[in-house]
Amino acid sequence: MKKIVIFCLMILIAISSGAQIPVPNYGFENWVIINNEEVPVGWSIRDTSTTKTTDMYAGNYAARLENIFLANDTLLGLLSTMPPDSSGGFQPAFAVSVRHTTLNGYYKYSPQNGDSCQFIAFLYKDGFNPLWDDIVAYGWICEVAADSYSPFTLNMIYLDSIVIPDSAYIDIAAYKRIDFIAGITDLDPLGNSVLYVDNISFDGFISGVNNIPGIIKRVNVFPNPASNIITIDMYVEESNYNINLYDLNGRLIKPILNKKLAGHQQISVNVENVPNGNYLLMISNKKGYSSKSVSILK
Repeated sequence: MKKIVIFCLMILIAISSGAQIPVPNYGFENWVIINNEEVPVGWSIRDTSTTKTTDMYAGNYAARLENIFLANDTLLGLLSTMPPDSSGGFQPAFAVSVRHTTLNGYYKYSPQNGDSCQFIAFLYKDGFNPLWDDIVAYGWICEVAADSYSPFTLNMIYLDSIVIPDSAYIDIAAYKRIDFIAGITDLDPLGNSVLYVDNISFDGFISGVNNIPGIIKRVNVFPNPASNIITIDMYVEESNYNINLYDLNGRLIKPILNKKLAGHQQISVNVENVPNGNYLLMISNKKGYSSKSVSILK
């Protein structure tokens, strides 16, 4: 029996090469058990054939999607970002704030019977308006066999030249489920094809992993909780760094710095105008990122 397993929690975001990459749980590092099944945080799976795997590109885990043919049913290898109302489908799922040009990531694919995997993305305006939303841009790409993790790039096609999207949706399948050229939807998989995906991002590839091994030696944030000022105490190797404060929905709350740093650093940040709540402090360079949880309590 097919079923939709859904869950949407904290959105983890990462920064790479100075670009915002607000894809929920982009590296599939965070999973939660719902109804005795493990589901990636911020994403929904169609069937039990989408699972966590240690066969990853980076970090500790990746997502494994498989089409499984049973006697009376077919389990579909599908994975998509989850809309806030948990309704599923091709709907706005998470916030964005710029005109992203590409969706990128890494995949490994073992197709059967000439199958191909598919990556789909939509960008919306007024996406979280319950009465109305407009598609601003869309894109898709089908990929074939890859024995080892390989990069993919999906180019976004904009329907106008000025509108800035405010929300997005990503859909990943272990088979070609939509023929955009012919206008055919709900296609069936051709075989028990298996797809691995990791490090999904907008406008560039995330090649590093959390903590930027060998680059950031130490990071402490105090006081935590904070009321007016937080201090970032860290020791880093010389590199260009971005430091920003985000809320748990991936929205940029406070840009802190973008500059070259080296050695011991103590950076004071005024959070007097930041509302009470929990946040993520992201320290990044082109090799990856390090994150720290920060609470504001006044």
